[in-house]
Amino acid sequence: MAAPHGPEVLERYPQVGVLKKGPPEELKHLPAFLQNFLLRFPMARRHPHPVVVHFPIAFLIAASLFTMLHLFFEKPSFETTGFYLLILGSMASPFAITTGILTWWINYRMKMTRFIRRKMELSVVLLVFEIVLVLWRSADPQGSPQNNHPIYYVMMLILTPIVFLLGYYGGQMTFPLEK
Repeated sequence: MAAPHGPEVLERYPQVGVLKKGPPEELKHLPAFLQNFLLRFPMARRHPHPVVVHFPIAFLIAASLFTMLHLFFEKPSFETTGFYLLILGSMASPFAITTGILTWWINYRMKMTRFIRRKMELSVVLLVFEIVLVLWRSADPQGSPQNNHPIYYVMMLILTPIVFLLGYYGGQMTFPLEK
């Protein structure tokens, strides 16, 4: 409308595409309500999982760290802090898993890849660890560290490598090392 020429100028150039109404081809496998939502809020296509996943990562690594500090310095407050961080990480993990499944459905059409399979396996292991650890530690409300078995501490420390592997496989999907 504000161009200094008429539409006839465009006839000199080849047509390179046609605008179609409706959702893009990569969204057609989704229900209409989800297509409409993603067209209205396009950042919801990629951002929910990367945003949400940082909470269990931070909480669970910090839970391992405070458990290690407790083992070195024998301060009960470090063990208690680690337990509270474990609870927060356990509460955040289902949201990370749910948004991961949603992102897998929207962007990858639920195609099973090596990285997806590993992330699913590790997510189940992580959830089992979280449930066992929370129940185990909750059985002693006073949190007497001397009542905790060495396996409890080993499981708490293993949270960090599990979380790192989950992050590594997710990173490989976004920023692959191999071409």
